[in-house]
Amino acid sequence: MTTSWTTVRFNHASTTASCVTCHDNTRVAGKPSGHINSTGVCEDCHVSTSWTDTHFDHSGAVGTCFSCHDGTTATGKPADHIAASDVCEDCHVNTSWTQVKFDHASANGTCFSCHDGTKATGKPVDHLTTSDVCEDCHVNTSWTDTHFDHAGAVGTCFSCHDGKTATGKSADHLRTTNACEDCHVNTGWATVSFNHTAAIGACESCHDGTKATGKPAGHLSTS
Repeated sequence: MTTSWTTVRFNHASTTASCVTCHDNTRVAGKPSGHINSTGVCEDCHVSTSWTDTHFDHSGAVGTCFSCHDGTTATGKPADHIAASDVCEDCHVNTSWTQVKFDHASANGTCFSCHDGTKATGKPVDHLTTSDVCEDCHVNTSWTDTHFDHAGAVGTCFSCHDGKTATGKSADHLRTTNACEDCHVNTGWATVSFNHTAAIGACESCHDGTKATGKPAGHLSTS
């Protein structure tokens, strides 16, 4: 004899019909009042055979992220999320959730507060060995332009300027087997001093007005 009928556990593993066949709010509880607005069938998002895993197709999502991801209807911002008052859409892609684009223009705090290798990618394994903070060399607000302060550089030019880690010798550079430091100033890069004692070839092979300064406008006329 059934005395309570208060607790029921249904094994969905053998269910073949659609969810709403039973979950129509008459036979069994249906979509809750706080459910996201949707005309999709339950199976579009929920797993019909277990009800333990849920997969949502964000490609059909409307409204803001927070309209669902409020910590109640769906998971919200994690506890270790970067501190921000921006709406989710300012950084996340609303239609897939697989690609994330972050606008660094509104970033505050240090680079490492996010780029620690966990929350966001950190320093790559082939990065120049340094104990400096990221901001000493990188621009914190855009991440598109990089400015390196060569005053603190150690090692040879080529240890970075190998064409991979940083730009290397240009295609139209004077042909030479000398190390960069033989001609360039390692600590500034704004002023170049060339040691002409080792120069070969005629002056104009370099001083053509492109590779190096040519004849000045006020030079004595000569052929």
